[in-house]
Amino acid sequence: MSDWVPTREAWDKFLLLLDDDIEVAGEKYENLRKRLIFYFECRKRHDAEDLTDETITRVIKRYHEGAHFDDAMRYSYGVARIVLLETFAVTRRNDSAQQELIRFTNPFNPPEDTEELHILMVTFDECMGELSIENRKFILSYYDDSGRAKIDKRKSLTEKLGVSRNAVTLRAFQIRKKLEKCIKSHLQRRHRNESC
Repeated sequence: MSDWVPTREAWDKFLLLLDDDIEVAGEKYENLRKRLIFYFECRKRHDAEDLTDETITRVIKRYHEGAHFDDAMRYSYGVARIVLLETFAVTRRNDSAQQELIRFTNPFNPPEDTEELHILMVTFDECMGELSIENRKFILSYYDDSGRAKIDKRKSLTEKLGVSRNAVTLRAFQIRKKLEKCIKSHLQRRHRNESC
């Protein structure tokens, strides 16, 4: 997601694109925002407002940087589609990493109970949050895809990092062990609290 924050100048320029009358521009902005929220909600996104904010921020940034478009609504829908595709890709990577970790955490007895699986996933997310951003991106990228795509991804990681394949494998192993330890610790703590 974008780290860019619109300046007052960028906002004013964007509002003028919507309409020369500032009150009408404000109404058009609210309409644009509502329609984008509806767009994301129709696609079952519980974070529709956040995705809408991200979309509008990107549109304002592009316009501020000199992109030319007359129809802000149409352009915003195009950006919203890109934002949605990005969230699907992130979700797919997270799901892939979670399934891989479950397999390594308890390969012979994967949880069948949906409540137990939910607890494991929440714990996984908590432990992922404890990793540095760099390690989080690395491990998600390392376990992304399967088959030939996985091999290609790992090869590109070695090239990107400028290290040997063994170094990449060792780093993934160390991060995975750290995650496993964190998950086991969280689950044991949760179990002790439930027993009390």
